[in-house]
Amino acid sequence: MLWDRDSLNEHIYWQLVQNGYLGVACEPNCVFQICIQPAILGFRLHDLITGGKRAEETVAGYERAWAGFGRLDENGHCNVVILKDSKILIGNEGASAQTDAWCGSLMNMWNREFVHEHYPGQIADYLVHGPDGTLSVPPASPAD
Repeated sequence: MLWDRDSLNEHIYWQLVQNGYLGVACEPNCVFQICIQPAILGFRLHDLITGGKRAEETVAGYERAWAGFGRLDENGHCNVVILKDSKILIGNEGASAQTDAWCGSLMNMWNREFVHEHYPGQIADYLVHGPDGTLSVPPASPAD
């Protein structure tokens, strides 16, 4: 099959619909919250070009789908993945800055208020103060 903007848009959209707008399993059985963000941005571009409303529909579906799991864990960090077959949520256990930064930077393009509300607490959990006013973010521990 030859892919173009329209056919790729349709294909991803229907995968989202079939998954109840949780996202598309980009790895076997793994629906990462991060991975729906580029789709939302792509739908926004497609809507600008075509005059459609797919991004609006997708955002509403995404927010409903993740409401039961929570976009953030109890510590205010982005939940990572839902196992598609069992609907088990895997949170940001080790508080990985990568998860919050990647998801937040993409989500910021369509949901600034949410990101700006939670970012200060997220970054505060990661920053390590060093000598002479330096700051660092340590790498996350490897996950099991």
